[in-house]
This record gives sequence, structure tokens and C-alpha cells, in this order.
Amino acid sequence: MYSIAIDGPSASGKSSVCKELAKRLKINHLSSGLIYRAIALYLIENNLNNKFVANYLKDIIIEVKFQNYSQIIYLNHYYYFVFLIWALHYFLYHY
Repeated sequence: MYSIAIDGPSASGKSSVCKELAKRLKINHLSSGLIYRAIALYLIENNLNNKFVANYLKDIIIEVKFQNYSQIIYLNHYYYFVFLIWALHYFLYHY
């Protein structure tokens, strides 16, 4: 099994490069950034941003599945993308 790490500043194209590299090498692409964002979304949804975060990590279930060498994130058994759309809608209309 191979592991390749790519680092760089935000919005520099890391994910785009990784996705293309994964396709060409026929290996799975795992973005740690998406996992961090899923955890942050859970904390925001549950108004836990001012509490000790470690106490709530046990309540978070992150599942990663792969399709066409790209990851699909499930947050507490729900497809993460659906949560992302909900969060965007919530923040646009409630703040």
C-alpha cells in the first residue's frame, strides 16, 4: 500500500492534484480536510464551539467509503454533502 502526502497553502489546488493523481495511479484519495470539516460541522450544529471539544468526539462517527478512487464521507451515518448543503442554507438565512 502506498501513502502520498501533499501539503500546501489553502486554495492552491492540492485536492485537484490529488484526485487526478489517484485516478492515474488507481489508488484511493483521502482528504483529511473533509474529515476535519465534517467534525467542525457537527460541533457547530450542536453549538459546541465554546465547549471542550474532546468531550464530544466520542459522539462523532466518521465513515469513509471510496468510489472511483474518491472518498465519500458519512457523518453519524448521514452523507456529509447533505449536511454541508444544510449548513450553507442555515448560515445564509440565519446569520
